[in-house]
Amino acid sequence: MSLPTTLRYRVEEIGPMYSIILGSAASGQISDAYREQAIALCAAAFDSFTVIKSEGFFKGAREESLIFQFATQEPDKVIRLAAQLAEVFNQEGVGIMRPAGPGASYTGYSRVIPNRPITTI
Repeated sequence: MSLPTTLRYRVEEIGPMYSIILGSAASGQISDAYREQAIALCAAAFDSFTVIKSEGFFKGAREESLIFQFATQEPDKVIRLAAQLAEVFNQEGVGIMRPAGPGASYTGYSRVIPNRPITTI
C-alpha cells in the first residue's frame, strides 16, 4: 500500500516550548483552590497550555508542584507570568525551562525570583 500523495493534514509551527514550575505552599501540598488560581493566571496570559501535577524536592523537602507548558514566540510573556506566579503564591522563586538559545538542542533552567522579602504562607 502506498502513502497518499496529497496530505490530509498540515503541521502548524507554533514556537519553542517553555515550562514554568510552580512549587506548593509551605505545607508541601497543592490544594484545588491553589491549582485553580494558578490555572486562571495562566489562562489570562495564554490561550493554550498544558498543566501537569508533579512532585519534586526543594531544598531537601518534598513538595507537590505544577508544571505549565507553553509553545510560544513570546518568551518575555512566560517570564512575566512566572514572576506573577511567584508574587501571588509568595514563592522564593519559580522555575522556568526554556530553549538555551536560538536553535539550541537542549533546554536551560532558570529561576524567576521576586525582588521582595519572602514570608511563609
